[in-house]
Amino acid sequence: MKKTLLFIFVLSSMVFARGVEIKGIKTYTSKSTTSLPVLVKDSKLSTKIIIEFDVIADSEPYLAIKFEFCDKNWVPLESIFFDNTGQNIDDFVVLEPVHLSTSDIDFHYKSGFPNPRVSFPFSGKWIYTIVDKFSEEIYGEGRFFVVDPQLGLSMKLSNESVEAPSIDNDVPDRSLKLEVSGTYPDSFFPSNLQDAEIITNHLTDYPKIITVDDNGVYNYFETDASNRFSFISRDVFPGNEYRRLDIRNHNKFEAPATDHKFGDIDITRIFNAGRPDLNGGSSIIKYDNRYAEYLDVTFRFDVPSQYEEDIYLIGSFNDWTPIEMYKDEGIYKAVVNIKRGVYDYQYLKLVDEENNIFDWFLFEGNFWETKNDYHVFIYAYSDEFGGYDKIIGYIKN
Repeated sequence: MKKTLLFIFVLSSMVFARGVEIKGIKTYTSKSTTSLPVLVKDSKLSTKIIIEFDVIADSEPYLAIKFEFCDKNWVPLESIFFDNTGQNIDDFVVLEPVHLSTSDIDFHYKSGFPNPRVSFPFSGKWIYTIVDKFSEEIYGEGRFFVVDPQLGLSMKLSNESVEAPSIDNDVPDRSLKLEVSGTYPDSFFPSNLQDAEIITNHLTDYPKIITVDDNGVYNYFETDASNRFSFISRDVFPGNEYRRLDIRNHNKFEAPATDHKFGDIDITRIFNAGRPDLNGGSSIIKYDNRYAEYLDVTFRFDVPSQYEEDIYLIGSFNDWTPIEMYKDEGIYKAVVNIKRGVYDYQYLKLVDEENNIFDWFLFEGNFWETKNDYHVFIYAYSDEFGGYDKIIGYIKN
C-alpha cells in the first residue's frame, strides 16, 4: 500500500508541474537600454550586448544561450567558417531566484557579452537562442548587430516633399532626405561595396535598402574619382512619435488584466503630432520590484469605417511584430501579455498581405518634427572565410 501511495503522489506532482517559460526577453547594449542593440567594436572592448529575461518554472532549469552569425536576412550561415566553435555557446547560465509573493516570475537572468565563453569575431547580424542545455529545446530568441568599422561616415538629414506611401491622400507629403557619405581607404576594392541598410528606430524587419546600382529619382548611389561615395534616399518618411503605454502604476492598472488607457479608446491622429517617445524602445520595471508582474493588457482602437478590416497593433512589448486585432462591438481590440513598464506602440493597416506591406501613416500621421533614430549600415563583400557580406561602416544620427 505504501508503495502504491508513493507512486500516486509522484505521478500527481509530475502532472501538475509547470514547464519552462521564458518571458520579457530584452536585448540592448551597456551604453543604452532603449536604443537598437548595436555593438561597435573598439580597442578597449568596453561595450557589451546585454541579454535579460524572466523565467517561469517550478525548479531552476538548465539553460544555455547559443549564438549564430547570419546573412543580411537574419538567416544563420551554415558553414564551418562561421560556426565559431568553442566560442558560440554560453552553457553557464546563472539564474537569480525571485522571492516575491506578488510576482509570477520565478527566476531572472541578466548578463553581458562577449565574455570568456562567447566571442563575436564577424561583423554583421547575429541571433541568439535560449535553449535547454541538454535537449536543445528552444525557449526564446533575440537579435543584435556587431560592427567592426572600417569607414568613417557622415550623415545629413534635410526636409523633402515626397508623396507619402498611404492609402489616404490626406496624409501630408513630408519626407526626409538622408545622405550618408564616406571615403574608401586606399586598400579597399570599390567593386566590393554593396549597399546601405537604413533602419528606423527598432524596425529591423522593415529596412530601406539602397544598392550601388540604384540610380532612381528618390534612391541613388554616387561616387567620384577621389574615393568619395554617398548613399542617398529622398523618401525616408518620419511618421509620428509613437503612442505610449505606461502600466507602472499598480493602483491604476491592477493585475491580472487591465485596459491599456484606463477606459479610454485610441483614435486616429493623422493631424496631431505626438509627444516625444523612446524611439521604439521600452523601460521595464526591475525584476526585484514587488510589482514586477505581467498583465493581460487590452488595447482598444476606434477605426474609421472606411478603413475597417486588416487592422494591426505593433510595439516594443513584442519586438515590433504586428498583432492582428479583432472587432468587438464596433471597436478593434487586442490582448497582449506585458510586463509592467513603459512601451512605444502604434496601429497599422495591412494593404498587401502577399508582400507583407503595411500603411504606417494612415492612423498616425507624418510630421517633419518627429524625432527618430536612423541607423545606417554599410555592407561590402569580404573574401574572408570563404566569402560573406560584411558590415564595414555604421552611423546613427
